[in-house]
Amino acid sequence: MNAWVAADAPVRRSPGAVWSLERQVRLVAGGIVASSVLAKLPWNRSSAADIDADIDAAVARLRG
Repeated sequence: MNAWVAADAPVRRSPGAVWSLERQVRLVAGGIVASSVLAKLPWNRSSAADIDADIDAAVARLRG
């Protein structure tokens, strides 16, 4: 790239399009934290009683 620019070849640059490495790391770390927090919310948990009821209902349907 440096040789291309040194040869005065056309280069298209987008101002503000480059993120620093620190900003990229913060974005990924924030995404991991956000997804782990959403996974811990109460409606993402199932209770054992619900699973047992579902299994019993499925077995009852199979038996007719």
